[in-house]
Amino acid sequence: MKPMPKPSPALAVVSLVSGILSLTILIIPFVGVFVSALLGPLAVLLGGLELKKTNEGGPYRKIALSGVVIGAISIVVLIVGVATGTFSERAR
Repeated sequence: MKPMPKPSPALAVVSLVSGILSLTILIIPFVGVFVSALLGPLAVLLGGLELKKTNEGGPYRKIALSGVVIGAISIVVLIVGVATGTFSERAR
């Protein structure tokens, strides 16, 4: 019988880091919007995969959940900012 592999925090940590980067990089004019548009959904996707993998109470579930929440907040801030024109060059 094969031993069970140790759980890896890779997806959870990448989700958390990309969520934090997505939210903080929005302050960079022009480029920040595009980079954040990639990193926010990536954080939600990877965090969701980790949450699905850990099911009920894995050791990295809270980290993955934090990545999903921060990524979702980043997406909402991005959508609201683009819709209101906050990230346009004329607004600065």
